Amino acid sequence: MLSSRRRLIVNRTSRIGRKLTFERHYGYEKRKLFEAYLFWLFLGRVAGHWFYMRRYVVAVVYAVTMVCLFGVAMIFPQLSAWILLVFILIKIVELFLIPRWVRSSNIIIREKLIEEFDLSEEDWLDEDVEGSKREFKSVEGREMEIKP
Repeated sequence: MLSSRRRLIVNRTSRIGRKLTFERHYGYEKRKLFEAYLFWLFLGRVAGHWFYMRRYVVAVVYAVTMVCLFGVAMIFPQLSAWILLVFILIKIVELFLIPRWVRSSNIIIREKLIEEFDLSEEDWLDEDVEGSKREFKSVEGREMEIKP
């Protein structure tokens, strides 16, 4: 959230000033795919990628589940091969779903910032280099950019 002083400054600025401030904040806040994959690779067992994408409830449930699975594998060694197989399958599925999760996190961040900076739809729909408006489609109740 913006501090009250910063919000006051943003509210007094012009539409262009609010848009530039929005773009700066969005560039800072948005999630990056490469970083999500790094968290997935190195901190995946403890749900680092979920914490990075700010999905804290899922992250806690995921981390507790993984700790419990590995605890069961220590107690019952005969089940460890099956638990390892489940873990590997989960990681493979996540490998392909991370780009979608990053996009949806960025959409949520964008919507929150648009609301904070009080920008209308016309303010954040830029014109492309060719001069045509960017098109957006609704996915799961959220707007996603259609890439040409």
